[in-house]
Amino acid sequence: MSDLDQFAPPASNLDAPPVRKSMSGITPEMIESLRKTRPWVLFISIIGFIFAGFLLIMALIVMAVGGIGGFTSELPGLGAFGGILIGLVYAVAALFYIFPSLFLFRYAAAIRRLLNTGSASDMEEALSYQKSFWRLVGIMVLVVFALYALLLGLMFLGAVIGAAGL
Repeated sequence: MSDLDQFAPPASNLDAPPVRKSMSGITPEMIESLRKTRPWVLFISIIGFIFAGFLLIMALIVMAVGGIGGFTSELPGLGAFGGILIGLVYAVAALFYIFPSLFLFRYAAAIRRLLNTGSASDMEEALSYQKSFWRLVGIMVLVVFALYALLLGLMFLGAVIGAAGL
């Protein structure tokens, strides 16, 4: 065998396993995998919505209690604003659950439509929602890592300032 033979295309595809395709390119195995995935996707999205709801309720409670001065002893100098600030942190945390849950819910709905129709456009829509979910989760992970790095840097700076006695 010469060096050029290794770059030549194979003579035939006799060794390749047969691929079963429907007219739209969607195999029964694809549909079955999505059918089995859908209940879990729906479950996780509903849990995400419930958790976001709890966080929003907590945000309102903390803002209300903090607004009347309930956090003044724990956050001296901030007064009633401290409770409102903590409540806003809870509200922002709820957003970290609402949007991924929404994409998962839409993904589950698109899988349901795909199971009913079997059309390629419904498969594309389902995969589009799945892609959007993972893109959002990736961005959120990057944001959280950036926040961790910022907080770690601030903690280090505080330790250096504290050790220097400034």
